[in-house]
Amino acid sequence: MTVDYSNNYDESVNNAYAVYEPVWGGPTGDSIVKLNKYNKDSKPGTQNLGNTFSSQVIDFSGHFDYARSYQEKHNVSAMLVVDALRARQSRDFQYRTNANLGLQLGYNYDHRYYADFSGALVNSTKLPASTRVGFSPTASLGWVLSEEDFLKSVSWVDRLKPTASGGIVNTDLDFGSYYMYAAVYSPTAYYSWSDGTFVNQATTISRGANPNLTYAKRREAELSIEGSFFKKKVDLLGTVFYIKKDGMPVQVYSQYPGYFFTGYPPTSFVPYSNFQANRYSGFDLQVNFHQDLGRVALKIGAAVTYVRTLALKRDELFADSYRNRAGKPVDAVFGLQSQGLFADQNDIDKHAAQKFGIVRPGDIKYKDQNGDGVIDERDEVKLGQMSSPLTGGVNITAQWKGFSLFVLSTASFGGTGMKSGSYYWVAGSEKYSSMVRNSWTENTKATARYPRLTTSGGVNNYRSSDYWTYSTNRVNLSKVQLTYSFTGKFLEKSFVKGLNIYVSGNDLLTIAKNRDLMELNIGTVPQVRFYNLGIKGDF
Repeated sequence: MTVDYSNNYDESVNNAYAVYEPVWGGPTGDSIVKLNKYNKDSKPGTQNLGNTFSSQVIDFSGHFDYARSYQEKHNVSAMLVVDALRARQSRDFQYRTNANLGLQLGYNYDHRYYADFSGALVNSTKLPASTRVGFSPTASLGWVLSEEDFLKSVSWVDRLKPTASGGIVNTDLDFGSYYMYAAVYSPTAYYSWSDGTFVNQATTISRGANPNLTYAKRREAELSIEGSFFKKKVDLLGTVFYIKKDGMPVQVYSQYPGYFFTGYPPTSFVPYSNFQANRYSGFDLQVNFHQDLGRVALKIGAAVTYVRTLALKRDELFADSYRNRAGKPVDAVFGLQSQGLFADQNDIDKHAAQKFGIVRPGDIKYKDQNGDGVIDERDEVKLGQMSSPLTGGVNITAQWKGFSLFVLSTASFGGTGMKSGSYYWVAGSEKYSSMVRNSWTENTKATARYPRLTTSGGVNNYRSSDYWTYSTNRVNLSKVQLTYSFTGKFLEKSFVKGLNIYVSGNDLLTIAKNRDLMELNIGTVPQVRFYNLGIKGDF
C-alpha cells in the first residue's frame, strides 16, 4: 500500500529597485558626468504565495500466487491480483478511482505444451453504474516444437516455440472526461432588444443522455514464433498481430434528425454512443546474431515493425466516397491536390473556380476532384498519413578486452508532414521567414517554388494541400557509446569492486531528404545532440 501526498506553491517577495541613467559629457563626450536616479529601492518584506497545487494518491495492490508440479510433468500455476487506486489533484471535481481484479491460470505439460488463461474484472467511474464493471478475458497456447522427435535431430535448431493468443480487452482510455453518459444542460443569457437592457434567459443542452454507454473493446489476435538457432548464435522473435478497437464513444450526428442539433443557440440532444471503430494489423520481427571473431565478441541485432491502421467506422455522410475517413489510415492527412501555380489571368479563367477568396496569378492551382467546376472543401482527398507505418533499427555491440562499443541506428518510413503555421504561411504584416525566398513574381514564374506574396490573408494558398506536404522518411544515428571496464588486476588491491568509464552521444546524425524541416523547432526549445562523459563505480 502506498500513500503519496504532495503540495507545491510559489513563494515570492516583490521588491522595487532604483534605476540609474548615465549622463554623458566631458571634453570628448565619452565620459559619464552624473547619474539620474529614477524610483528608489524598496524592500517591503511581504511574502506572496501563488500557483498552489496539491496531489493525493492512495494505491493498494496485492496478489496470491500458487505453483505446483504433479507427477513431474504437469505444471500448474495461478495468480490472483487485486489493485485499487484513488487519486485527486487540484481543480479536480472528483476523485479518479480505479479498481481491478485479475486472475491468471497457467498450465504446461513437461515444459512442452503451454496453455494460459487470464481474466481481469475492471471497474471505471467514467461509465454509468450499470456498465462500469467489465470482464476482459485473454488466452494463449504455446508449443515447443524443438522438443518433438522430428526436430530434436536437427542440429541447427536449438529452440523453436510458436504461440497463438487472443482476447477481448475492455478499455476506457478513449473517454476524454467523466459523465460522458449524462446529459449536460447550461443556463445562457441572450441580449435581444432595447440596447441590451432586457435579457432573455435560456437553457441549452450540449448532449443527450445514454445510460447504456459502455467500454470500448479491443479484440486482439496474435501469432508469434520464438527461436534460437546454430548453437544459440541466432535468436529470432517474430509476431503477426490483428487488433480491432470497437465502440469508441462519439456523438453520431448522422443517425439523428437535423432538429436534434442547432447552430444558434448551440444545442445538441445527440448523446455519446459506442460507435467508432479502428483496425490495426502488422508484424514485428527481431533478430539477434552472436559471433566471436578472434578476441572480439560481436553482437548484431535488428528489429522492424510494420503497422497498417484503418478507420473502420466514422460518423460521416459525404456525397463523394473519396472524402470518407472510413477505409483510410486512422491518422490520414486530408487536403487539396495542387497542380502548380497559376501563370496568368488566362490560366485562372480557364480553370475551375476556386472559392477561397480572390485568386491571382502566382496562387496555388487545385484539382477539381468531383468535376463540378468549383474548387472547395469537397475536393479534399487523402494526401498521406502522419505516422510512419514502417519503423526499425539496428544495434551493434563489439567487445574487445576491456572496451565495449555500442551503436544504435533507427529509421522510419512512410510518414507525411505538413508545412503549416506562421513560419511557412506568411501574409500581410506578419514577419516573413526564409521560406518565402524564390516566391512567385512575373520574373520568376518559371522557377518559383513559393506562391506570390500578398498583403491580404492568402486564404487560397495557406490551407492543407500536397503543395505543403513532405516526406518524413529518416535514418537516425540514435546512440553511440564507448565504455572501458577496468580489469580485476587493476582493482584487486583497492576497495573498488568495479569501475567503468564511458563516453556517449545521442542523436548524432540524421539522414533524410527533409532533414532541415524535421530538425526545425519553431516557438519552442531547439533540438539538441547530447554528449555525456561518465564514471560508474562499485564499492
